[in-house]
Amino acid sequence: MTWDIDLVADAVNAVPAPVDADGRSFFRTVQQSFIALVHPDDRERVRRALDTALHSDAGILEVEYRRPPTPEGERWVLSKGRVTRDTEGLSTHLSGITIDVTDRHRLEDQLRQAQKMDALGQLAGGVAHDFNNRLTIIRMNGELLAESGPPDADLQLGLDEIMHAADRGAALARQLLAFSRRQPMQRERLQPAAVVRSVESMLRRLVGSQIELSTVITTNGWVEADAGQLEQVLLNLIVNARDAMPDGGRIRLRAFDVDVSDFRTDLESGEYVALEVRDEGVGVAAEHLDRIFEPFFTTKPLGEGTGLGLSTVHGIVTQFGGHLLVGSVPGAGATFTAFLPASPAPATSTHA
Repeated sequence: MTWDIDLVADAVNAVPAPVDADGRSFFRTVQQSFIALVHPDDRERVRRALDTALHSDAGILEVEYRRPPTPEGERWVLSKGRVTRDTEGLSTHLSGITIDVTDRHRLEDQLRQAQKMDALGQLAGGVAHDFNNRLTIIRMNGELLAESGPPDADLQLGLDEIMHAADRGAALARQLLAFSRRQPMQRERLQPAAVVRSVESMLRRLVGSQIELSTVITTNGWVEADAGQLEQVLLNLIVNARDAMPDGGRIRLRAFDVDVSDFRTDLESGEYVALEVRDEGVGVAAEHLDRIFEPFFTTKPLGEGTGLGLSTVHGIVTQFGGHLLVGSVPGAGATFTAFLPASPAPATSTHA
């Protein structure tokens, strides 16, 4: 919106103000009214920019700031203007334009996040490979000790602990490699429904007797993906749901066809196969929703979570051209939905 403020008619420090109810006038010459349009954290910076424009020789205003918080979300605007002076050097008008730059800020935030994730991915991948090499040595020596002769009970207990720790370490290394996208991938045309059926019994054992796991499969669709990594997606989502219900509850796992135009995603319109995990747990706090896919971010107590599960899921789903959507009501559970682009069925179905 363009604006022109008559500085002489009001006072020396006249500045822009809110839109009138009828939308016909974007500015009034009252400083307090304009500042009311600025986010509290940005007001001092905007005051300095206005003061500089009104009293400097250049007479240029250019400042970006946020509007006050609203339920619709954060909005950024850019105000650019120039001071007009009379023959005696008196400031008479401040004219300019204000435009919404929210989308640009969101893209910049996404770029910074992508750069951070890429750097962390490279670090995680390097650490995982080095970690795996050392785990291999530990496991090989454990196997050699086990083969050297029948151990006594205490020695056998120690060996079991060594092998168990090595297996847990290897699982962590696989998560790191999946997150860094350096894990070997065998992309093939497969049916997510078949992957769900193949791991269903393992998932039931994983959640334990306190939790009821139900599966609903209504798709025969095909996708281009890696079966092992899709299993990793299901495993991590189910573990995340289980840990959100320490006192038990129900988890529903669904595989279904969907048109993403029915959902709020950044994906191109079209047919997708969705994998959805819904729990009745503690849910995700609103202030954590923007961070839950960050690597090493966890709300679990120290020692009970690596913060890699959801970031690994996010990395795998994105790698296959999909999208991971989360919905949650604190205290009433959470729903994670992975959308995977549908592919034509192969001429010969080998994964039905």
